[in-house]
Amino acid sequence: MDSYDIEGAAGDGDLNDFSCYITINNLSDEDLGLSDFGINGRYGVWPEGMPLNTIDAHTSPQIQLKDPKIYGGSEGWVEYQVLTGGSPPTFRLEFACPELPWSSNYLKAIPSKPDVYDLKVLPYKESGHPFYGQVDVKITASKSNGKLHHKLLLGGTQSDSFKAEYDIGFDGAAPLVTKKPVHETIGIAAFILSNKLPKGTTYHNLNDKQWEYFRGAVWNDDPSCYLFDDYTKKNHEFSTGLRWYEDFEYGPPSCMIQRSHFGDLQFLHGMGATVGEMPAETQRKILKWLTVMYKLACGNQGVSDTDQLQQALGEWFDSSTTPTGQSSLRDLILANTPNYYQTNIQWRALGICLHMITDSYAVGHTQRRLRNPESYLGRDEDGYMVFKPGTWGDWGAVINFHCYAGQNSDQHAHYDGLEDAPLPVPKNLDSFNSIIGARNAIEGCRKLIDFWADGTKWEDGVETFLHTEIFAIDQAASPSNSQVDQSGPISLSCCRFTSRNTHVEYQAGLRRKLNSVDSRVLTSRNIVGKMRRRPAWKATALTLSVLVFAIILTLLSLWVFKPLKINGQVV
Repeated sequence: MDSYDIEGAAGDGDLNDFSCYITINNLSDEDLGLSDFGINGRYGVWPEGMPLNTIDAHTSPQIQLKDPKIYGGSEGWVEYQVLTGGSPPTFRLEFACPELPWSSNYLKAIPSKPDVYDLKVLPYKESGHPFYGQVDVKITASKSNGKLHHKLLLGGTQSDSFKAEYDIGFDGAAPLVTKKPVHETIGIAAFILSNKLPKGTTYHNLNDKQWEYFRGAVWNDDPSCYLFDDYTKKNHEFSTGLRWYEDFEYGPPSCMIQRSHFGDLQFLHGMGATVGEMPAETQRKILKWLTVMYKLACGNQGVSDTDQLQQALGEWFDSSTTPTGQSSLRDLILANTPNYYQTNIQWRALGICLHMITDSYAVGHTQRRLRNPESYLGRDEDGYMVFKPGTWGDWGAVINFHCYAGQNSDQHAHYDGLEDAPLPVPKNLDSFNSIIGARNAIEGCRKLIDFWADGTKWEDGVETFLHTEIFAIDQAASPSNSQVDQSGPISLSCCRFTSRNTHVEYQAGLRRKLNSVDSRVLTSRNIVGKMRRRPAWKATALTLSVLVFAIILTLLSLWVFKPLKINGQVV
């Protein structure tokens, strides 16, 4: 295929389109992973899903850099490398479709080691727009030491309809809003650190297969799967979120969303179910759930997605619950979205595990022992804890599993999110320093990913790791409370490892807010007033507002589309 054969295969034929469409023909037996990418100046915008983070062997996908229209023209670059882990050599593609009439289109292919990569730029038109180019990639001397574990994480197609953030959230009859995907970015950083994702992976260029992990990571916040539409060939098409919101605000205590956020399943977020719950009891429930989900994620450790809940998780599911005890683990995880044709229950189970680790390092969820008090700077002008530039808080054993009931929701939300800071860059760990607990969360998730990728049995180190490192109980641990950061960092070094058999009778759960649905949904500064419950009169007012809004829209539509009559005839 020459350069002229592919013109019109992408783009809309707009004569004002100065975008670049570059086809990469991977003629090798190795998968290629994105190492880095960029835009020169302001000339270009990467569409959602671009640039591709993985190019499978013997495929010819296309990357696109869009013309931003305002500045005119597009100019950027990408770097790829063989997916072997470590630091293999890279090759760089530079391309441009300038708007100025005296400037020429160009495509350059530059290998860091010519003895490894054989790159050939095919003929292209130096004038005209948009710009279509192709490059052949061959590996002449493979330096690889084998493919990455669990290759399916790396491959896959990009979705045609990709939303970068959750399109959910209500504040009365206000429009839907979004918030930055902090937790997903933490997960990506852990996979990159574990050499299981290309270094250039971001939330915006995940592919469909990789999204199976993130569906699991979202599950803890959305166990009914109401945030997604149920399609056969799409696994991350977000819904309006209306059903999720209804259950969150007004659902019965027995529904999964209420149980997860306000009831007996709050441990899914690393928090106590009620004020006064003993830390050993919270730890016991966390580890019991993780036992099942980790073994399910591995697929060969005695837990199957067809196992009934009453057998695997009978403490929480019986004939009176929804789902019932007769439902399967697969039913539990897929909930109201069972139809995606390439569902990977193992990936989703892993995501559920990693969410529990990540949440447990958020200041609003737990109080932990500070291991590096010398890096603590104090409190900022708003009273929040901060650390010295270039450092981060290194947190150890759990002193307290917090409970949302009675918490200061502003403080809780502050430590969960980014405020106005930019989203961290997954491959740059220092970009996470300002999010307290993020660095420990990344490292904890990285270790669990390594265990999982190696197929380590639960009994051969995974249980000990979670029990004595991630969810270790401090010697001075106290029953669950509703504080956030009032005690400040505690740095005296002492902890104990409580017996997993320690049992404290469970007390009925109280409510807790949703942790911004993976650090993106509904805070008081941008949605749902920090997710506090509304009094009955406010709920009634909200319902009436929505009804009036719907009536107004209906009347407007009837007025706009009413038949036009001329001389008594309908036109």
